[in-house]
Amino acid sequence: MNGMNGKVLIVDDSLTVRMDLSEAFEAAGIRPLLCSSIREAREAIAAQVIDVVILDVLLPDGDGVEFLREIRAAPATCTVPVLLLSSEADVKDRVRGLWTGANEYVGKPYDTEYVVARAQEVMRLRLKENQIPGTPGTHLKGTC
Repeated sequence: MNGMNGKVLIVDDSLTVRMDLSEAFEAAGIRPLLCSSIREAREAIAAQVIDVVILDVLLPDGDGVEFLREIRAAPATCTVPVLLLSSEADVKDRVRGLWTGANEYVGKPYDTEYVVARAQEVMRLRLKENQIPGTPGTHLKGTC
C-alpha cells in the first residue's frame, strides 16, 4: 500500500457521501482523496498511486461501471481494488458491476464501518497477492 495505511479515492457526486466516507476513512488512518466526477477521478488516478477506489455507479459525467472498465483496462490500475457504491437495487446492475471487475458492490444507504472494513480487506488481499516472494514490502504494480 502507499504509505502506512494507503489512499482511498472516493468518487461520488454527493457531497454528503464524500464527506461521510472521508471522515470514516480518516478515522481508520486511510488518506481519502475526493472526486465528484469521472473527469476528476481520471486526473487523480493519473497523478498518484491509489490503493482502493470507492466508485458511485451513477455520476453526472458518465457511468461508474464504464469507468471501472477503464480502470481494469489500464496496466497501471488494473489491480487496484474497486468497491462500487450505488442506490441501484436491481440485481442485474449489481451483477454487471461485479462482472466488470468490481471487488464489492455496496448498496445505498450504506454502513460506513462496512465500507471501510471491506476496503481494508481488499487492500490487504491485494498486498498479499502482489508480494514478490522473498522481498517483503514490494509489489508487482500493474500486473494483470
